[in-house]
Amino acid sequence: MNRELWLNKNLDGNFQCPHCKKGYLKLGEYKEVQTVKSKKEDEEIRKAEMGPSSNIQYYYFWANLKCNKCPEIVLCGGESWDSIYFEGNEDEPSQLERLSPKIFMPLLEIIKVPQDTPDKLKEEINKSFELFWINQSSCANSIRKVLELFMDEEKIPREGINRYGKVYHLDLHKRLEQYKKVDTKLLLAVKYIGNAGSHSETTNNYVLDGYELLEYVLDLIFSNKQEKYTNFAKKIIEDLQDK
Repeated sequence: MNRELWLNKNLDGNFQCPHCKKGYLKLGEYKEVQTVKSKKEDEEIRKAEMGPSSNIQYYYFWANLKCNKCPEIVLCGGESWDSIYFEGNEDEPSQLERLSPKIFMPLLEIIKVPQDTPDKLKEEINKSFELFWINQSSCANSIRKVLELFMDEEKIPREGINRYGKVYHLDLHKRLEQYKKVDTKLLLAVKYIGNAGSHSETTNNYVLDGYELLEYVLDLIFSNKQEKYTNFAKKIIEDLQDK
């Protein structure tokens, strides 16, 4: 995962084409429709990025992003703003423009999902890709749900039986602790990020942390790399241990 590409959530980066996976999407012409934003948002942007001497205009925008390697076109829509402002004692004004996307069609893949990943997991991961641009807390929750589905696919039960023969619910934490194919800490960290999303306490950095860990685990389990290299190692041992 190219973390820097997703960190700022704007159209300045080179997003990979979702079709050919080789080219990059380039912003062509786009259209804007002016909208009205609250004075609170106006003041927040002035304070954070430009200071008080600014004139801000808000818009909705839509654009076509074209791949530089294949005919694919991706539609993008979102919010934008630009500002004419004076910096220091300069006589000439400066202009700052930002395009903040909220939707891509087809969606952009933030992490690589192995081909053999079960469909239910793919569907929830794709849902998280959509939520990433809209609401980071909901996105974190979606990533957490991927873990639940992952445990289902790996046959880790949702229920247990206590010493009195009573059935009780196993929470996600307990289920993850039962899973032994990868280090439990890799999965628990993703779970905690999802939990933080439930309380609106997550950040874009944490969401990207969750994606990075999830990508690593999916690659280990569904790309069969671990099995491949384990068999490779076994063969070397068999060939050389008696020499």
